[in-house]
Amino acid sequence: MFVGMRLWYTFFLFLLLLADSAAAGQKLDTGQLEQFRADTVPLFTDQTGGIALTEWSAGKYIDCGKSFEKIAKRSKKGLESSAAWFRAGRCYERAHAFSRAEAVYARVAKTKGPLSDLARLRLAVVYHEHKKPDQALKALSKLLKHKVLGRRARRFRARVLEAAGRHTDLVTRYRGTTDSSTRFKVAMSQLAKGQTKEATESFRFVFRKTGSSSMRKQARKELQQLDPKCFTGTDYRLPCFKPSERLELAEALFAAHKSKQVLAVLEPRLSAFDRLDKSVRCRALFLVARSYDKLRNRKPGLRYYKKGRRHCKGEDVEPDFLFFGGVSAYREDQLRTALSSFRHLHNRWPKHSYNDDAVLYEAYSYEDMGRHTRADNLLKDAIWRYRDGDMQPEVGWRYVWSALSKNRKKEALRRIRYVRKKTRPDTGYRGRGRLAYWEARLREQLGQKTKAIRGYRDVLREARLSFYSLLAYERLAQRLGEKEAKKALDGALLDPPAALAAVDPREKKKGSRRMSDEAFTSITVLVRMGLFQEAQKQLAVLGDAVAPENLLLLADLADRAQAHQLSVHVLRRLLSNFHDLPVSGEAMTIWRMAYPKGFEKEVEAQAGAGGIDPFLIWALMREESGFSPDIESWANAIGLMQLLPSTARRMAAKDPPFQMTEDSLRDPAVNIRLGVRYLQTLKGLFAHKALMVAGYNAGEGRVKTWLRKYRRHGLDMFIERIPFRQTRGYTKRVLESWFRYSLLYGGSPSRLAWKLPKMKKSKKRRRSKGRKR
Repeated sequence: MFVGMRLWYTFFLFLLLLADSAAAGQKLDTGQLEQFRADTVPLFTDQTGGIALTEWSAGKYIDCGKSFEKIAKRSKKGLESSAAWFRAGRCYERAHAFSRAEAVYARVAKTKGPLSDLARLRLAVVYHEHKKPDQALKALSKLLKHKVLGRRARRFRARVLEAAGRHTDLVTRYRGTTDSSTRFKVAMSQLAKGQTKEATESFRFVFRKTGSSSMRKQARKELQQLDPKCFTGTDYRLPCFKPSERLELAEALFAAHKSKQVLAVLEPRLSAFDRLDKSVRCRALFLVARSYDKLRNRKPGLRYYKKGRRHCKGEDVEPDFLFFGGVSAYREDQLRTALSSFRHLHNRWPKHSYNDDAVLYEAYSYEDMGRHTRADNLLKDAIWRYRDGDMQPEVGWRYVWSALSKNRKKEALRRIRYVRKKTRPDTGYRGRGRLAYWEARLREQLGQKTKAIRGYRDVLREARLSFYSLLAYERLAQRLGEKEAKKALDGALLDPPAALAAVDPREKKKGSRRMSDEAFTSITVLVRMGLFQEAQKQLAVLGDAVAPENLLLLADLADRAQAHQLSVHVLRRLLSNFHDLPVSGEAMTIWRMAYPKGFEKEVEAQAGAGGIDPFLIWALMREESGFSPDIESWANAIGLMQLLPSTARRMAAKDPPFQMTEDSLRDPAVNIRLGVRYLQTLKGLFAHKALMVAGYNAGEGRVKTWLRKYRRHGLDMFIERIPFRQTRGYTKRVLESWFRYSLLYGGSPSRLAWKLPKMKKSKKRRRSKGRKR
C-alpha cells in the first residue's frame, strides 16, 4: 500500500509544480493523500443506503425519505448525517411532501457544513412550492452573491417574485436583465401590471434571443395577442421587426441549428439591410449563405457568398465569406471559384486562422483538376508558411498522403521524413503516431524488415496506446509472432513519459481563479452522496478555477462512486494528457479512471447473450456518450450508445420483440440492449470490428460501398481511405479505446484481423441488378 501511495505522491509533486506557489499552498504528502481517500469514501453503501437508493430509483419517494432519515439519525452528527438529511429532503420534495422537506432542509441549512448553502437553495424551492414566498426570498437573500449558486439563486428569486404577484419588485430589480429566462418573467409581470408596451418589448427580447425553447413559443403566443399585426400565424414575416432585430433573431436561430427559419427571417427582407451599417448588412448576408450550406442546398448559397465577396471587403466577416464560400464551391465542383476564394483569403487576410484550413481544400481542388504537382507544391510550401497554424500536422499528412494513396512508396517515405522534420508532432487521436507508423509500414513493404520492426517498436513507445500503436502491434504480431509483439508492447508501456507535468494541458491565464477548499469540498460531498449531476453543474460554473491536483482527486472519487460520466469528463476534457503516464503501477489507476467499465452488469449480460466483445461496447459507450445516460445529441441520438429512435425501434422489433419509447432509451439497460442488437446486426454483415465501428457511425450501406472499393488495400489503408472525415476519425477513436480497454482489463491486447472480409452478394441484390441506385 505504501509503495503505491508513494507513486501517487510522486505524481502529485509533478502536478504541484504547475501551480503558483501561492495557489498550491502546502505540499501534499503521503499521509494527506491517504487521509483524503479515507475521508472521501462514497456514502450510503451499506444495506440501508442501498435500500434508500433503490427506493429513489423506483420512485418510492416517501419510503426513500424515511430510509435516509434512519441513516441520518443513526449517524447522529457530522457529514454523513447532513448528507442523509439532505437526501431525505430530496425524496420528500419529489413526493410533494413539502412540510417534511422544509424540516430536513432547514436542519441542514443551519449547519455550517458544505451542504448548507445548497440546502438553503432547495429550501427556497420548497417554500416556493408550498406558497411561502417571504420565506423563500429570505432563504435566497443569502445566496445572491454566491460564487457557484448565485446565478441560480438570482434566477429563482425572479420566479418567486412573479408567482407571488410582486410585479413591481420584479420589474424594478430585473428590468434590464439580459438573461432570457428572467426577462420572460419580467415580461409576464409587466403584462400583469398593465404595462403592455413594456411587456411587448420584453417578450420581443425573449423571442429574439432564444432560438429554440418552450419559453420562446410562449413568448410568441403572448405577442400574437399583444401585437397581432406583427405576429400572425407561425411564419417569420414579422413586418414590425427592424432589420437589427431580425439579425438578432437570425443569430439565435442559427446557433440553434434552425437553418430554414434563418432563411425565412432574413432572405425576403435582405434589401432592408441596405440602409444599415455595412457590418450588419454583411453579417445578415453571411447567415443566409451559411444556412443554405447547412441545408446542403449550396447553389443558392453560392450566390450569396459571391455577393458577400463583392460587397463586404475589409469587414470582419469577409474571411468567413472567402473560406466557407470556397468550401461550398469545392463541394459543388466549382473548383475555379473555390481556388479564387482561397487565393483572396491568403492575399487579403494572410494572418487569419482559416488559411491553413483553406490550403487543404485548395489541394483537394487541384487534385480533382488533375494538377497533382501544383497540389503537392502548395502543401509543401504551407508546411512552413503556416507553421503556427493548428492544421499544420494535417497539411503535412496530406502532403504524404498524396504520394501514399498513389502507391508511390519511395516518394511517400521521403515525404514522411521531410514532414517529421518540419512539423510539430500531431497529438490528436487522428494523427498521434501516424507518420511514424507509415514510415515503418512503407519500409516493411519495401523489404527493409529490420528498420520496419524498429519503427513499429518506436510507435508503441512514442504514441502510447494510440490507434496507430494498435496497427503497429498488429504488424509486429504478424512479423514476429504474438509473444514477441506483446513483449515489445509491455516494454513500451513501462517507459516513463518525457514530462508528467504535461498531464495539465490547460494554459494559465492572468488573474485566473483557484477553486477554494470550500467549493472543492462541496463538490466532493455531492459525488459521495450520489448527486452527480449537481456536482457536474458546480464544476462547470467554476471553470478553470480548479487546480489540477484537485481535479485528479475528484476524478478518483467519482470513479470510486461509479460516477463515470464525471471521471471521464475530468480526464478527457481537463487533464487530457494523462496518456503520457506509464501504463503500469499506480498510474494504471488513472488510466482505468479514464476508461471505466461503466454499467458493468448490463454490459456483460448483453455482451454474453449477443456474442459481442464487451470491450467494444465500453469503447463505443465512452466515445458516444461519455457514460451519460440522459444525453441527447442535436441529431436526436439518445442515451449511452447514442441510438436514433428509428434505429432503436428497428432493433426493438427483432426477436424477441419488446416495447420501447424515446424516454426508455435513457434507461441504461434498454439502451445497452438495443445498442448491442445493432452491433449484432453489423457483426452479421461484416464480422470485423473496424467495419462494425464504421457502420455504427455511417450506416451499413456506406460501409458496403467502401468495402467493395477499398477492401484489397488492407486494414490500414481501408481506414485511411474512408471518405467521410468524421467517420474516419470516429473509427480511429473507437478502435483506440477498444485497444486500451482490452489491455487495461484483459491483460493483453485483442487482435484485430488484418484481412477484410469479402462482401457477400445477396439474392436481393442480384434481383435488383440494373436498377438505379
